Amino acid sequence: MKQLIKFLTGILAAWFSKKPAIEAKEKPVVKKEDPFTILDYINILPWHKTRTWSKRTLTKINKIVVHQSLTTGTLEGINNYHITPGPNNHISNKGAPHICYHFAVDKEGKVYQCNHLSNLVWHTRGQNTSGIGIVLLGNFNGPSYKGTNEPTESQLNNTNRLIDFLLKRDDIKINPSEVYGHKDFGKENCPGTIAYKNIVEPRRS
Repeated sequence: MKQLIKFLTGILAAWFSKKPAIEAKEKPVVKKEDPFTILDYINILPWHKTRTWSKRTLTKINKIVVHQSLTTGTLEGINNYHITPGPNNHISNKGAPHICYHFAVDKEGKVYQCNHLSNLVWHTRGQNTSGIGIVLLGNFNGPSYKGTNEPTESQLNNTNRLIDFLLKRDDIKINPSEVYGHKDFGKENCPGTIAYKNIVEPRRS
């Protein structure tokens, strides 16, 4: 009797240790996309000691102008260059009040607000009163310029998301076709060939 119980116990143990012929498939792990956020760097980036921007009403805004930084430097480095007085500062030998764009997008796709929209920032000659300036950090190829890198997919995607966000705001009125590259106002290599093709041109079709 003991041998029979031992035999049956062995059979049952072997049976339950077997994996089923058809296993249930695991559900795929869905990685949700990080929410689109704009990092407030208005008061994190240092300002010029004495200079400040002129102000404008938001009703003056009717366009967005996209730029490239034409350098592999950091956001902090660009800001420091803009605010530092000296003969090598191409914006003003007195230094600018702050970095000369309203928004910046780095290669990881992080979006930074650098100035209030009411600040009349010096990013595009003749368009500063009416334009929002967005800069992609990088040194990109243009029609007559050889850069050292190209915008990343994250950078392009989040620049487009930033622009879509601005176009939907209730306090400013911008026609979707009023998105430009700096090249449309005389700087042919800005924001670079790839950035222009992926950000500006689709809004003209």
